[in-house]
Amino acid sequence: MRVGLKVCAGVRARCATAFILVSLAAAVPVHGQTATLPSPQLSQDIGSPRLAGAASYSSGAYTIKGSGADIGGTTDQFQFVFQPIAGDFDVSVRVGSISAKNNWAKAGVMVREALTANSTNAFALVSAKRGYAFERRGLTGATTDMTSGGNGGAPGWLRLVRSGSQFDAYRSTDGKTWTLMGTDVIQMPDSVYVGMAVTSHSTQSMATSVLDTFTVKQAAAPNAPPTVSLTAPTAGASFKAPATIALAAQASDPEGRLARVEFYSGSTKLATATTSPYTATWSSVPAGTYSLTAIAYDADGAQTTSPAVTVQVNAANAPPTVSLTAPATGTTYTAPATVAMSANAADSDGTVAKVEFYQGSTLLATDTASPYTWSWSSVPAGSYSLTAVAYDNSGAKTASNPIAITVASQNKPPTVSLTSPTNGATLTAPATVNLAATAADSDGTIAKVEFYRNGTLLATDTAAPYAWSWASVAAGTYTLTAVAYDNAGAKTTSAGVSVTVNAVVSAPRAVQFQASADHATLVTSYRLDVFAAGADPNTATPVTSANLGKPVPDASNNITVDESTLFSGLVPGTYQATVSAIGSGGTSRSAAVSFTR
Repeated sequence: MRVGLKVCAGVRARCATAFILVSLAAAVPVHGQTATLPSPQLSQDIGSPRLAGAASYSSGAYTIKGSGADIGGTTDQFQFVFQPIAGDFDVSVRVGSISAKNNWAKAGVMVREALTANSTNAFALVSAKRGYAFERRGLTGATTDMTSGGNGGAPGWLRLVRSGSQFDAYRSTDGKTWTLMGTDVIQMPDSVYVGMAVTSHSTQSMATSVLDTFTVKQAAAPNAPPTVSLTAPTAGASFKAPATIALAAQASDPEGRLARVEFYSGSTKLATATTSPYTATWSSVPAGTYSLTAIAYDADGAQTTSPAVTVQVNAANAPPTVSLTAPATGTTYTAPATVAMSANAADSDGTVAKVEFYQGSTLLATDTASPYTWSWSSVPAGSYSLTAVAYDNSGAKTASNPIAITVASQNKPPTVSLTSPTNGATLTAPATVNLAATAADSDGTIAKVEFYRNGTLLATDTAAPYAWSWASVAAGTYTLTAVAYDNAGAKTTSAGVSVTVNAVVSAPRAVQFQASADHATLVTSYRLDVFAAGADPNTATPVTSANLGKPVPDASNNITVDESTLFSGLVPGTYQATVSAIGSGGTSRSAAVSFTR
């Protein structure tokens, strides 16, 4: 038989505060012995260890003797002092000492789903000589997981906190400042066993631990708010001004501490009732639409608002007139469109309170003063039905005839790229430059492709493949582009391609070049490279090269070196030459110059 104390609010997960430190002693048989433990605590060996354990209590301290292979793996053997508990709680204990032969003998606080050897559990422990740890078995029969809590030993404090399915394990040196050892989510039933566990980590010997200040605290339950519903008038009820409206509400409080019920129209308090039945009368109500609620308050300050009930108080009122004057029916726009909306509205027996603009059943905007207008921006492609709704000062409303408009998709520009010549190409005058482009249009067709030189139109091609041959090109540097036009007139310009056409010069006898800006600081020498005509100096192998050394520049910062021997040794033909500055900062090559031998 288990005897205990329980305090409960009568609502699941809302047990009342129960900070109960029990000191009532009871004689509890433990394997043939008599152990004096505070009620409702019991002690029991878990997992049938070879050596029977025992537990006793005196003057606030527990002496627990436990044997067994271990608490861990898939099954446990230990002595357990426990009591049943439900809901969330905070349990802590001070482990004063552990006497054992094995360094892994353990003592601490445990939460256990069942008193079986393979039960789900959470265990905050200190070992004889292996420090602190947080052990837990997440499923029945599963392998135990362990998180180290650091070095140290008894005396020390241990603590487990349950919040739903979350278990937090702590250690402390003084029972005031706590260090988190680990957190895990372990599914256990609402009712579990909580207490102190001791194992010797050996089937052949016994461990003895002295523990004190064992405390179990259950979480305090919050005040439950009252419940309330407005029973009169009913939603959608209609009255005639000046109206008398009977108000009634049903209200209750789980703790039986209902204080009052207040009745409201919108944010305006109409009446207060402090006793059941909760009723009131609202008199001389003018025409209009009202949202009514009841608010119930309990004596502990909690409050609950009922769902709103909307009622209408009507007057003998002529509805307003309204017409949508813009846009015109059938108007077509291009997305993303801006649609200017305007309406005329009037009321024969009062005033126009507002005009609302709608697309279908979707409210777009509200205007409360004439002229009634609104600009609907960023309208996507689609077909739309527009209306205006006018409201008068008595709440009557009228909708205009619908206006149909269409917003067409915006034309997407074409794509174009210049595929020939390549960027950076070098030619010799008079050159022939072959231009070619690719162009496409995702929502139409290509009307034409134009080829430009430095912004000047060279040619137009109206059919793919888009190409043109530019002949007799003089020396110079040119930026070439292609411009594609689609069938809707949109156009796109390609990225520019730069080409250089070099003039042909006579065979030189000397090399003249401008000294590098880093001549005095970084340059160690200059090199002359001669390439075949049309070759790319950045990738081709030179026909011949010469080390020019590091001559002194003249007053104009030019350097002249006689290389007549090198040039006279070339086979007759057309060539191009470059000069490279070489130094600690790397190599920098000049532009190529064409010449004839």
